[in-house]
Amino acid sequence: GNGVSARRDGFVSCALCASSMTLATVDPQTGEQKCYFGHSHSVDVLQSSSDGMWAASVQSAAEGGAAPLLRIWHIGEGGILHCVSVLPCPALASVHAAEFDQEVKHIALVGVDRQGRQQLRVWDVSRVVSGGGDASLLARQLSPDWDIQCLKFSPFERMQLVTCGKENIRFWRVKEGHIPGRSVVLNSLAKQATFTCIAFEFNKLGRPYTPPDTPGVQQRMFVGTSKGKLLQLSYIDQSVQAVFSLHDDAITDICA
Repeated sequence: GNGVSARRDGFVSCALCASSMTLATVDPQTGEQKCYFGHSHSVDVLQSSSDGMWAASVQSAAEGGAAPLLRIWHIGEGGILHCVSVLPCPALASVHAAEFDQEVKHIALVGVDRQGRQQLRVWDVSRVVSGGGDASLLARQLSPDWDIQCLKFSPFERMQLVTCGKENIRFWRVKEGHIPGRSVVLNSLAKQATFTCIAFEFNKLGRPYTPPDTPGVQQRMFVGTSKGKLLQLSYIDQSVQAVFSLHDDAITDICA
């Protein structure tokens, strides 16, 4: 299975995990566990929002041809989950990752379509979280030449994404139904390298975004690799500033 934590005001409000078709929440104070059923196939992706109030789960495609299915959950007091939206993904055969933006107005998915091409998709979920409607597809982009294993919305700018994968780190901009991208110049760093995870250095409390021109903000981000290296990048210049050899094995997550 896989798991994430939901954080409110800097503290873990509950832990979420998925095992096969079942979701479970665990209260970190009491250890009480609650199970939730709703998926009909195994859950491949589980993600929570930065405010700790929402979660997204994606079930795998069925052998009979049913598409992957995205469920959006509200996380209530005590870690109680309530499903508020069910979103089929008929254009995709599988989903690799999902991510909410800072304001929980959008969610991005990356997956593979039935022709074997990677796709990046962004939905507007603002009406879902406000209780007033359904999600709508805002933009999509084929990415056949760029492997994507991790994606993050930028905390510095609205509607900007950063992704990484095999031999690439890319910046994307959601614009007029499309998501054009630009690669970071990696030169020899890209050779036989798989970039696995992304983190931004920013103030996570008290503001949904930290504009790049905020005084004192370093505008740095970090990307881990499957060989234990950590890249420090300038967000503004979209360039590598430093490389650190930290581990003997893959870096799977970063907290900054």
